[in-house]
Amino acid sequence: MLHIEEKKISFGTTLILMFVILIVVTTSLIGYISFRNGQQAAKKLANQMQNSIQSSVENALNDFLAKPQALNQINADAIRSGLVDPRDLTSQRTHFLNQIQAFDSVTTCAFGSEIGEFTGAGRRSDGSFESGIVDKSLNNDYRVYLLNEQGELTEIVTVVPDYQPQERSWYQVAVEANGPTWSPIYVWATQSNIGISAVLPVYNNTRELLGVQLSSLSLEYIGQFLQNIRTINTGQIFILERTGLLVASSVSEPLLHEKRSGSEVLLERVSAMDSTSPLISETANYLNRQFTNIDQISSKQQMELEVEGQRYFLSVTPFADEYGLDWLIGIAISESNLMGAVEANTRATILVSLIILAGTLILGIVITRKITHPILQLNRATQEMSLGRWEKIENNTRFKEVRSLTNSFNQMAWQLSKTLETLEHRVQERTSELTSVNKQLQVEIAERKKTETDRERLITELQKALENVKTLSGFLPICSHCKKIRDDDGKWHDVADYVHDRSEAEFSHGICPECAQKYYPDFDIYSDK
Repeated sequence: MLHIEEKKISFGTTLILMFVILIVVTTSLIGYISFRNGQQAAKKLANQMQNSIQSSVENALNDFLAKPQALNQINADAIRSGLVDPRDLTSQRTHFLNQIQAFDSVTTCAFGSEIGEFTGAGRRSDGSFESGIVDKSLNNDYRVYLLNEQGELTEIVTVVPDYQPQERSWYQVAVEANGPTWSPIYVWATQSNIGISAVLPVYNNTRELLGVQLSSLSLEYIGQFLQNIRTINTGQIFILERTGLLVASSVSEPLLHEKRSGSEVLLERVSAMDSTSPLISETANYLNRQFTNIDQISSKQQMELEVEGQRYFLSVTPFADEYGLDWLIGIAISESNLMGAVEANTRATILVSLIILAGTLILGIVITRKITHPILQLNRATQEMSLGRWEKIENNTRFKEVRSLTNSFNQMAWQLSKTLETLEHRVQERTSELTSVNKQLQVEIAERKKTETDRERLITELQKALENVKTLSGFLPICSHCKKIRDDDGKWHDVADYVHDRSEAEFSHGICPECAQKYYPDFDIYSDK
């Protein structure tokens, strides 16, 4: 049978491996638990940050959006009270310019009259001011003028022909609402910006419609506002309409794209799904897949989304005000930013674990040598013992169990040595006895062998004698007169012949004394001489 020798490892190696395995398993378990707890903490932290950012955005938006509504109410009251004449375009322009200079979040203040006139003052992106005017005494063209520091008209920068304020969406929703509301987000007539306006229909004391007061906000300004409140490395903030169109975001991206209609180039709004930001685009697509229509989102939604290999904690919360605004605020926080501390802690844990592992290996080797040294001494002593060399092991170990084992071994070795000495003595005595007995046995055995030889020789001789002896047995029919003997076949034979044929006896002729006397009386054959 093929014998395969098992591979064996030393006790020291086994002990060190046990230390290593124990530390590796413990460290891995601690690292895993730490990482999982870190993930949970990151998720919890993300939720807290989202709630905080959401609260900040909502508070800022409420304050931001309340100003144009308040301005409309102030201006409407001024018109109704006669402080501002809606037919005096110059005084209106001056009044509106003073207001937007006082409220830097408002882009435009204006009034469109029922008779088709319009006047307003607005803030340009470079910080200067302009005024848009439709003067019926001239024509229906919408002219945009630059204003100097005194608020006077200077050069014309834009002319939009045949402008009818009553046909604009902001005017119509105000009349329809018959109260303060928000216009749809729209591209301004100058095709230079996109915004939303707080609108309010203005009536005289007899409830006759005079026109619509508006205060506009630029979506670009809202985007800048989101960028300013966005904390570093927290992801992105964006605002969507229920239609899925992008309102604003904390990343710099265009909210309009060009669309050609023949030779005319128009600007259209950008859908969130077409955003240049992969995160916003993927979020919009995800919401449409999850809810079929984002109009169905009625409460805060929290989810985790992976975009371009990066995980985000995402919250989408409805935002509405008393004037009919209905938006969705999305806040996406990068998991990697929150997990930075967790990963740093994990790396620190791994580093500490490696240091502990190295220290444990060194300590394990030292301890193992301390433990295995007396054991190796015992092993060597055992091997020497098998060769008949007895040595006492020095018992200087600090380990109680090993010390006890060494004492036991020394005691066992001493007892075994004494036992062997006794056995050797007894063996010698027994050997001497056996030698004497053996000699005696040899004499017995020799005599028995001689007896056996004689017996065998005698038997052999007897067997040879028996081989030469033939006996006659049974009844022999013999004639009473001639003394012939009858055989089994009924034939008669002379006695000498019959005996000769049936034995090894030989006959010699002689004469007995009686016959000698009878037949030869004259001869004294048997007389003494």
